[in-house]
Amino acid sequence: MQLHYAYDATPGYTQLVTPQTHPVSWLDFGMLRLGADERYTFASGSDEIGLVILTGACSVQIDSQRFEDLGGRSSVFDGRATAVYAPCQAQLQIAAGAGGVEMAICRCQTAISHPARVVRPAEVIAREVGGSGFTRYVHDVLGPQIEASSMLIGETFTVQGNWSSFPPHKHDVEA
Repeated sequence: MQLHYAYDATPGYTQLVTPQTHPVSWLDFGMLRLGADERYTFASGSDEIGLVILTGACSVQIDSQRFEDLGGRSSVFDGRATAVYAPCQAQLQIAAGAGGVEMAICRCQTAISHPARVVRPAEVIAREVGGSGFTRYVHDVLGPQIEASSMLIGETFTVQGNWSSFPPHKHDVEA
């Protein structure tokens, strides 16, 4: 089974992980890349959605709620992320800003609907974890600061030359 894939940053939505293609049960993951002023519309269905803006800026509409001026990083190393949580059974529309946008779209199955929410960079929970040889900086982008059924999204920045975690481990089963 191949678990390492290269992502070719092509325009539009690129599906990367689903329960049908990977040994995961509850999540789905893809990347969205839109050029200046382009739009992408989709339904959440039976999933809660986490949008993490990696680069660029956009506005997001979830049903009748509209969130403007989101994002703005030039790279993932340019400060903390901006993210949006969308509930299940919602209609979403993403409108890229003048410079375009690239974002991760994460989906988790749920039957419980929670309120839509934006997490701005100042609300991202940042912490240093690990120790000598495996220090890293974890940013809880969509975590305890939002109400969600099972959505948890973070970014990890590992100090050059360090391991990303220790001891080596996996997160695909409860153990």
